[in-house]
Amino acid sequence: MILKKRLFTEYCLLIFVVLWSGGSFTYGTFIGWPYVMTVVAGIIAFQRGIKIGIHTWLVIGLFTMVTFAQMLVFGGGLTSIAAPILTIVSIALIANIVRLNFSYVFVRIVAFFALISLVFWLIDLIPEGHYRLLLIAKRLPQFGAANFEKMDESSWANFQRYTLYFYNVAESEEELYRWVRNSGPFFEPGRFTIVLTTAMAIMLFNKEVKKNKSLFYVILLANITTFSTTGYYAMLVLFVCLILSYYRHHPIKAIISSSLIIIVAYYILQTDFMSDKVVTALESTDKSNSRFGAMLYHWSQIVRSPLIGYGNYLSYAFGETELSPCGITEMMRRWGIPLFVLCVCQIYRSAKTLLRNDRFFGISFTLIMLVLAYSQTIMSAPFFYLLYLLGGKTILNNDGKKI
Repeated sequence: MILKKRLFTEYCLLIFVVLWSGGSFTYGTFIGWPYVMTVVAGIIAFQRGIKIGIHTWLVIGLFTMVTFAQMLVFGGGLTSIAAPILTIVSIALIANIVRLNFSYVFVRIVAFFALISLVFWLIDLIPEGHYRLLLIAKRLPQFGAANFEKMDESSWANFQRYTLYFYNVAESEEELYRWVRNSGPFFEPGRFTIVLTTAMAIMLFNKEVKKNKSLFYVILLANITTFSTTGYYAMLVLFVCLILSYYRHHPIKAIISSSLIIIVAYYILQTDFMSDKVVTALESTDKSNSRFGAMLYHWSQIVRSPLIGYGNYLSYAFGETELSPCGITEMMRRWGIPLFVLCVCQIYRSAKTLLRNDRFFGISFTLIMLVLAYSQTIMSAPFFYLLYLLGGKTILNNDGKKI
């Protein structure tokens, strides 16, 4: 009974972290969550006798120092740094609470989202089904989804306007992509593919959770239906890394198998849908709202504050800024290059803790996360903060027993 109660708590905490990292009806709904979750997670950690380790405190300290430096350089007040610092503290507490059961709980949460979204997606493929879903969604409170309508350049404002909470219904998506794209409970498919691919990597790299093949195939099917270019590239990297690991002592087999996967992937990416998206991105490097253009746009700002970034003071430093979706350079712009490098190292550290303590799998997992982060401003979202802080020693309760 106690174990079930603990797992229920961890399910709730992880669902919160996942949905607050891009859930269409939750994203931006409640801006005071760092304050509330610090208290909630603090109470749970206290009840379980959880203590934050030295390494985690060092990471929290570095984020706090950079936040203070940003305040001093850009002239902010003490109230402006409370939320960023408490965000790190609350996620650190949650990471320590869920660490031991993270892989088990996270995979099942993602599988649930995947299954529900696939059911809605199949209905959405039928014209009459799409009409019914859209009709229902228009009658539901949209909560955070309504905020995206104010963002003229956002993908939500263009083609994903209504949410069914576990699935989003588009009014004109077919005109843009010809296929219905599955974004699950997130505001766009690119966010959905991040948690789907992460779950797949955990299942394939971790012997303890990959035994349930049905869950894996449900997640894989949902990932395919996102029709996300980034998601497909990330899955390609995932499968190549898996084969290289499987045949690490048989280089010829590894080369042949990897080559076959790359060839198949090449022909998939040559389809009209995928090739059009890549060509459009390459031709749009002068626009800050393209992936390639965002990197150039971010870099012009990063070089002016490479050590501490800008945090919440970007508008103070540059005035009006453009929407620019590239998570890697966005993280550098927000926190500076040193903290970006630290966070990448932290993903590797967490990967070794969550998977098999295997260096190759740690590097592979980190690479996959960077591929996923390339097209989304996700590295400063709660889910990625969790990945930065999951690495560490096993947490013990007051009796010295594992929890």
